[in-house]
Amino acid sequence: MSNTNISGWKSGTLSDVIKINYGKSPKEIFNKNGKYPVIGTGGITGYTNDYLHEGGTTVIGRKGTIDKPYFVAGKFWAIDTTYFVSDYKNTNEKWLYYSLQNIDLVKFNEASGVPSLNRETLYAIPCLFPTLPEQQKIAAILTAVDEVIESTQAQINKLKDLT
Repeated sequence: MSNTNISGWKSGTLSDVIKINYGKSPKEIFNKNGKYPVIGTGGITGYTNDYLHEGGTTVIGRKGTIDKPYFVAGKFWAIDTTYFVSDYKNTNEKWLYYSLQNIDLVKFNEASGVPSLNRETLYAIPCLFPTLPEQQKIAAILTAVDEVIESTQAQINKLKDLT
């Protein structure tokens, strides 16, 4: 990372802190009774008994839906129209997920038909990186807010079912 900014935040690019991996074809791995989710650009597309990665990480659309990063905890299979992040360097996985949600990934589209993101383009995206303790605090707060939103939405859905 190149420069230090406000309160120890550093500027750099995604290539400074993560590795972006290609997903793989889901041919012949689907199993309706599988233990692990198969993640596509729109989220879970099925289940399998095989996995490509284990641990909390972000899946990013490579083709199709490129602007909706998806956080995955545990073992999963990422299909070949996605990327998944690994090898975090001094970076909190959940903080990176929230950061990627706030980047307009559509402006990095490199196709005229089906939206497409190039890995090298993702690597070159400039970012400001708070210190790791700050990242952890930010991620914890945003995760708590997400949990309240999900709980509230579940209650709204239950009330709608009653009417």
